[in-house]
Amino acid sequence: MLRSGIQAEPEGRYAEQKRADIKILYSRFNLPIEIKRHYHKELWNAPIYQLKKLYMRDPAAGQRGRFLVFWYGTDYKNPPCPPRGISMPNTAKELELALEHLIPERDKELIRIIVFDVSRPLK
Repeated sequence: MLRSGIQAEPEGRYAEQKRADIKILYSRFNLPIEIKRHYHKELWNAPIYQLKKLYMRDPAAGQRGRFLVFWYGTDYKNPPCPPRGISMPNTAKELELALEHLIPERDKELIRIIVFDVSRPLK
């Protein structure tokens, strides 16, 4: 636990014993975080069908969640084919924008997409 009172639980439990990758706890509030690599087969569905439907519905989550993606680059592996109307991303930023585009307007303030570019070493 940090001095601020924030705590992180790996494999945090939610409704019906579903487990998010990380559960951030602060006071009575918690935040589910689902994590995928950019080439995971469920990349395009996970923000809604996993994060929202399984974890964000927990009353303590306040209907909020974060979807974290690690981008290793297309030199490593390509993402799975995107849904119709979405171009294949070639960068971490393009992937972030494409995933954000898939979030329904009513959920844009509740679900945040964060893509970390780990394709190159830090300088």
